[in-house]
Amino acid sequence: LPKAAQLKALRAHLEQAKRTLAAALPSLGSLLEGTVKAGFDVGGAYLGFCSERAIVVNLAPLLRRWNEAGTPVELLLTLAHEAAHLLSEGGAHDSAWRQTYDELIQAAIVAGVGPAPGAFAGVGRRA
Repeated sequence: LPKAAQLKALRAHLEQAKRTLAAALPSLGSLLEGTVKAGFDVGGAYLGFCSERAIVVNLAPLLRRWNEAGTPVELLLTLAHEAAHLLSEGGAHDSAWRQTYDELIQAAIVAGVGPAPGAFAGVGRRA
C-alpha cells in the first residue's frame, strides 16, 4: 500500500481500538472519545503517551514498520497501556498501573472483541 493509504488505515485501526475498549468497558467510551488523539512524531520511537487531558498515539513508528495483520492488536495494546496511565493517575508502571492495564486487556479478551477479525475470538469464552 502507498504510505497515504497506510496512514489512513492506521487512523481507522486506532478508531477501532477505541471502539473495542469501549465495547469491553462501556464506561470508558466517552473518556476515550474525548481524550485519544492520533499523533505523528517522525523522530519518536515511542508508541504513545498520556497527560492529564490526552492520550496521544504516535502513528509514525507504526507506519515505518507497517504490518496490516499485527497493527490493530498493537494499537489496542498501546491504547490500553496509555488508558491505564490515565485511569491509575500515575506516570509509573507501578502495581496500580499494572492492575488497571491487566483489567483493560482482560475485559477486551473476555468480551470476545478484538481490533481485527478473530484477534480474540473464543479466548476467555465458555462453551
